[in-house]
Amino acid sequence: MRRLAGGSHLALWAPALAAPAVFLLSFQWTPRWLFPLLLAAPLYPVFAASVRRGAEARAVTAVLLWAVGLCLCATTVSMHRPVEAERAIWNSRPYAEKTIDWLRTGEGEEGSPARFLPRHALELVVFSALALATGGAGALVLGAALLNHMSFYVAAVWRLSSGSPLALLFAWPPWALVRIAAYVALGTALAAPLLRPHPPGSPRSRISRALLAVGLGGVLLDIVLKSLLAPAWRLLLLRLVGQLP
Repeated sequence: MRRLAGGSHLALWAPALAAPAVFLLSFQWTPRWLFPLLLAAPLYPVFAASVRRGAEARAVTAVLLWAVGLCLCATTVSMHRPVEAERAIWNSRPYAEKTIDWLRTGEGEEGSPARFLPRHALELVVFSALALATGGAGALVLGAALLNHMSFYVAAVWRLSSGSPLALLFAWPPWALVRIAAYVALGTALAAPLLRPHPPGSPRSRISRALLAVGLGGVLLDIVLKSLLAPAWRLLLLRLVGQLP
């Protein structure tokens, strides 16, 4: 089996396996401000080494695998130990309560572009600035925090549905998945200038520009999908969850 450019398959999968282990070992005692940093720590050496070697595809793959591993663990813990998960995860209960209130009433930020766009824009600016200034490290920490509070919300929907697997699945809306992929591409592109400087017009520069274009395109697609699909997705989730209290 061929290796992805830049290293072994073991190193590629290691962050995805380490993130759940770190989560399980530390979520009961780690302060909220430190928790995302610990979760991103196993990923950054693989990410940075891949970008330095010009293996952007490997860097993107490592981050996506890590995100899947982290979300599976954070969701599972939040399903079964919500009190401890809330204590560990930044913005967990406020985000879950706000989004579930939108499910109940149809009113709120999630269904209104005029209200969710400012928050999305702020997150994008902060994420991009962190990626540029820290070679992607700060962006990965912010990404861990955002993935955690989304996972907590998904677990809350599952509990409201009395354990429906379909509710667990559809609590992840398609625009959120697009946004995760878009941020991974953006973070990789914006980390490159610090980790691997290259002159304009070089092959590496063109790859970074392509990733940047994919990331920005994904951000726009996220906005379009959320604006168009959120009302119908809310009704679908209501059917899966049943009568909300």
